[in-house]
Amino acid sequence: MIDNHLEKNMPRRRTKSSPRWNRSLKVRRCGASAVEFSIVAPIFFLVIFGAFEFSRVTMLRNLAQDATYEAARACMVDGASTSDATNSANDVLRLLGTNGAVVTINDGNALSEASQSIKVTIDIPISQNSLVMRCLFSNKHIIATTELKTERYDGYYDSQ
Repeated sequence: MIDNHLEKNMPRRRTKSSPRWNRSLKVRRCGASAVEFSIVAPIFFLVIFGAFEFSRVTMLRNLAQDATYEAARACMVDGASTSDATNSANDVLRLLGTNGAVVTINDGNALSEASQSIKVTIDIPISQNSLVMRCLFSNKHIIATTELKTERYDGYYDSQ
């Protein structure tokens, strides 16, 4: 009996399950979520937008390489012209909505029947094709080059 009487008169400790403990915890953590979000959100969004931006640059680099190859293939056959190669490259570049790309065939020299190879170069300014962070790529360019031998008949079998 004595033990029971002592327990009734002793002050109760607050435990984590008691309602009073939960109320006092909520009062002290009222704006903590907003402060934590304001610290973490800019970093999180910077990482997400950076991932988008670098993915776009990688896609542009691969697209530029594919466009140079397609342009060289269009121009390497007999009777093809530089306009055929330029049109072929622009068709491929249009797939990703590329802006400001410069296509150069044989360093600006004309194609002739004596041409042994075809060199196609594409220069894409990244700042005109950036989605979010144009300031990161202000003076950067993607340059892709492909050089292929022509498929012109040189008369080898006529002399035999």
